[in-house]
Amino acid sequence: MPSFQIVSWPVLGTALAVWGFAPGALLRLIVLAFRRDDPRRRELSGELYAVPLIERPFWVAGKLELALTEGLGGRLRKAVRHRSLGQHMDTAARVLALAQQTSDQAIADARREADETVRRARQEANEILCEAHRQANKIMAKARRQAR
Repeated sequence: MPSFQIVSWPVLGTALAVWGFAPGALLRLIVLAFRRDDPRRRELSGELYAVPLIERPFWVAGKLELALTEGLGGRLRKAVRHRSLGQHMDTAARVLALAQQTSDQAIADARREADETVRRARQEANEILCEAHRQANKIMAKARRQAR
């Protein structure tokens, strides 16, 4: 039976957080941007588990943009319609600019985190592969010695 050794616990913990816990938790926060009666709240939550595990962090980051532009934007448009447009256009423009900045920053952060996670995963895989090569070479050397 093969035996596996965890080389780096922080990398394992990061991978579990990025691909296990974070997508679902973040999506639950993201859907709050939509009104309670908006069917997209249920659709997005249901679609998460249909997305392949490896793609989930990127899929959730894409849905953040959707929620900020359509969900939050829809709420802001509705709020602006209920008020005098002349008085509140400046406020709405500032809020939308802030939402855009927040969206851009969140996407940039998600990309940066994903790049770092992929880099760590590649490094970890390379270390495991190097260790496997060392072990295989030891086994082959031992087999040659015994064959003599």
